[in-house]
Amino acid sequence: MKKILLSAFAIFAMMACNNEEPVRLQEQSLITFEDSFVEAKTRAAVDPSITTTSIDAFDVWGFINQPSGVVFDAERVTKSEDGGWGYTNLQYWMPDKFYYFHAVAPVDDANIVVDTKEMNTAGLGTISFTNDGGTTDLIYASKHVPTGSDVINNAPAPVELKFMHLLSKIKFTFTNGFPKNTSLKVTDIKITNAPAKGSVAVNKEREDFSWNLVQGETTELAFGDVNGGEALASLASDECAAERLTIPADATRNYKITFTLELFYGDQSAGVSNKEVTLENQEFAIGKNYNITATIDRKNFYDEELNPIEFTVVEVEKWDESVINGNIHDDESTNPEQPEQPAEPEVLAKPVVESTVADNVVTLTWEAVEGANAYSVQVDDDVEETVEGTSYTFTGDYGVTYTFTIKALPANEETHKASEATVVTVEIPAQTTPEPEIPAAGSALSVADFLALANAENEYQLTGVITRVVNTTYGNFDLTDTTGTIYIYGLVTPEGAEKTQWAAAGLRMGDTITIKGKYSLYNDEPQISKAVYVSHVPAPFVEAIATTVEAAETTASIPVSANVAWSVTCDAAWVTSFTQNGENNGAIEVAMEANESEENRVANFTLTADGLEAVVVKLTQKGKPAAGVVVGGNSDFATLTNSSSYGDQKTTNGWVGKNCAVMAGGSNDSNPVFKTMMGADSSVKGMTMNGKTSAVGTITSPTISTGCGTLKFKYGYPFSESNGVKFKVEIKQNGAVVETYTINEPSATKLKAYEYEAEVNVSGEFQIVFTNLSPSNSTSNKDRYTIWDVEWTGCN
Repeated sequence: MKKILLSAFAIFAMMACNNEEPVRLQEQSLITFEDSFVEAKTRAAVDPSITTTSIDAFDVWGFINQPSGVVFDAERVTKSEDGGWGYTNLQYWMPDKFYYFHAVAPVDDANIVVDTKEMNTAGLGTISFTNDGGTTDLIYASKHVPTGSDVINNAPAPVELKFMHLLSKIKFTFTNGFPKNTSLKVTDIKITNAPAKGSVAVNKEREDFSWNLVQGETTELAFGDVNGGEALASLASDECAAERLTIPADATRNYKITFTLELFYGDQSAGVSNKEVTLENQEFAIGKNYNITATIDRKNFYDEELNPIEFTVVEVEKWDESVINGNIHDDESTNPEQPEQPAEPEVLAKPVVESTVADNVVTLTWEAVEGANAYSVQVDDDVEETVEGTSYTFTGDYGVTYTFTIKALPANEETHKASEATVVTVEIPAQTTPEPEIPAAGSALSVADFLALANAENEYQLTGVITRVVNTTYGNFDLTDTTGTIYIYGLVTPEGAEKTQWAAAGLRMGDTITIKGKYSLYNDEPQISKAVYVSHVPAPFVEAIATTVEAAETTASIPVSANVAWSVTCDAAWVTSFTQNGENNGAIEVAMEANESEENRVANFTLTADGLEAVVVKLTQKGKPAAGVVVGGNSDFATLTNSSSYGDQKTTNGWVGKNCAVMAGGSNDSNPVFKTMMGADSSVKGMTMNGKTSAVGTITSPTISTGCGTLKFKYGYPFSESNGVKFKVEIKQNGAVVETYTINEPSATKLKAYEYEAEVNVSGEFQIVFTNLSPSNSTSNKDRYTIWDVEWTGCN
C-alpha cells in the first residue's frame, strides 16, 4: 500500500506546566515531603499522565553524605484525605548534614524496577521500565537538603519534590481539509511499533538522563477515535480520544501509524480509506508532550489524488417573454448602508512584576491586568508556560542568573491583543557550605577521621588492632581499625614515662589497643609519636574454628590459629584418630565413624599451651536424616575471628556481615567476649550489627537450596543502650522479599540471650537477611545487636 505524504504531518512539542501546592509541617524536626510538581493541564483527550492532583503515593530513597548512610530505602509516602503526606518509618533531621533524596512514582507497578546500586548524590541509579500500551506514567524527583546546627528550633522545611516525567507523551489532531458539504470520520488511530522496554540511568544530573532501549521489543499505542467517533465538519479540527505515553527515543527510529478515514455527504458515505503512515526520523524526548497533526483532503484521502467535479456551459436557453402590467418605483434598498468595520483590538498593559528569592526558589508576582485572563511565562529560552493566576514559582540552580519573560494574554482576542513582554532578571546566589567543626580534644576518632583531620594541636583517642610490630623495646607498631592504619612511634605509660609501656602491658600482635596521641609527620608520612597507653584487650593464644560435618563424612579438618605451641586431646569415642598438623598455626586432622543415628553428636577437642588457659573447640557430626526428611542447616559463624571493630565479615560458607563486629562466648565479659549472654564456650560466635545511621549493620546468608520450614536464632545486646532491640529479618528469593519479621524488644535487658522462631514454609532457594533498624537514630556506635546460632529446617 502506498503511504500518505509525510508533509501532511506537522510535529511540535509542548513542555509541562508547573503547579505547586503547600503541605503543612506535620511535626517539628520530622522529615516531611511537599506535594508533587508535575503537569496539571486539563485536555480534551484522556490524559494517562500523573499530575499534582492525581498523585497519591511515591517511594523515596534518601541518604546522608554517602549512599551507605541510608535514611530511606524505598519508603512509601502517601497522601491523606486532607492532602497531607506521611510515611511509616519516621526519620528525623540531624544537625550539620547533607541529605540527598530521590523519589519515583507510580508505586507497586510490576513494569517499574529500580536498581539503586549506583545511587549517588546526583541521582538514584537505573530504572527499568516496560511500557504496556502507553497508559502508565513514570516520574522522578531529586532534592538536596543541607541542615544547620539547630534542627530542633529551626528544622528544615518539608522536602519539596518537583517531579519530572521520564517518558514522552503523544496525541493526534486531525483536520477535515475537504470543502463544505463534506464531513470526515477518523477512527482507530494507533502507533503499532512503539518501544516496549528500556532503562534510564538517573544517577547523574538531570540534563544527562538518557534511555537505553531493548531492541526488538515493541508495543501498540491506541489513541481511539477523533470527535467521539463522529464525523468532522468541513475545515473542523479535533483531538484523538486518548493521549498515550512512550519511552523516549532518538531521531534514528521510525514509527508506523495506522488509522481509518471515511468521507460523508450528509449521512451518505462517499468512501473509506485504511491508512498506514511511516513517521520517519522523529525524536521523542524526555518530558515533552507531542501533538501529531494531519490535514486530510483530496490529495491524501486515497493513494492517488481525487479529481474535482468540473462543469462546462453547453447552452443558455432563450428567455420566454411575458408582459406584466404595473408601475415602476425607485427602490432605495438597492443601495443599503455598509456595516461599520470592527475596531482594531487594543494591546493589554504590561504586567508589573516583582521577584523574591528564598534559597534556590524564585517567586514572581504581579497585579492582575484588566482584560487579561492568563499570563505566559518563559524562563531563558525554554518553552513558554501559561499561568492563570498572578504568581509563578521556579526552582533553579545555585549561582545561576535566570531571565524571565512575562506577558498578559487577552480574555477576548477580538477586543485585546497580548501585552508587550516584561523582562525580569534574577540571580540565585551561590550556595555556601559551612566549615566542618573540629572535634573536641580527647574525642575518640576512627583512623580515617584522624588522618583526614590532620590536627597537630589536639590529642585524640584511637582504638584498633596491632597488625605489625617493628620494635618491642619502645613500642613501635601499626594500629589498624576498619577505616585504615596509622604507625605508632613509641608507646608511653599513662603517667608519661617514655617508651616503657609495651613490655609492661605485655602487648603482642593481634591485641586490641586504645591509645591517645597527636598527629605528626615523619618523612611526609603520618604517625603518632609517643602515644599514651590507655588500655588493651589481649588476643587469645589460640583460635580454633568449630566445625560441622554431615553424617556420612568420616574425615574433618579443624582450622587452628595460634601464637604459641599447643597440644590437643579429644573426649569422643567415635573419633577414631586425630593428629595435630602444625605447631602454631595449622589444623586438627580428624578421622571418625559415620553417624548412623538421627541425632547430632559432638566431640570436644581441648587445646592447651604452657601457662595459658585451655581452649575447647567442638566438632559436630550431624545425625542421619530420617526417610523423606529435607535436611536444613545452620550458620557457620564459628569460622569467624573475634573482633570488637565494626567492618566487613565473611564466614567459610559465605555468610556476609556489613558494619559488624564478631562476639563470642568465653570465660569473661570483656568485649568481644560475653560469657553472661553467649555462654562459656568460645566456639559459640555471633555477628554484632552496628546501629550507627551512617553505617547500619546487616547480615546476609549465602543462597540456601534446602527451602526453609522453621527459622530460629538467638539474639541479645552486650552494651548498656536505652532503646532496646529492633531489627528485621527478611526471607528473599531471587532478590525479592517474600517474608519479613520485625523483632522489637524495647525493654530488652543487657547481656540477656533471647530466642526467636518463625514458621516460614518457603520451598526452593532462599536467602536470610538481618538488618538493624537503629531505633536510637544515632550517628555514633549504638543499637548493637548480636545474632548467633541461626538454624533452619528444610522444606519441600
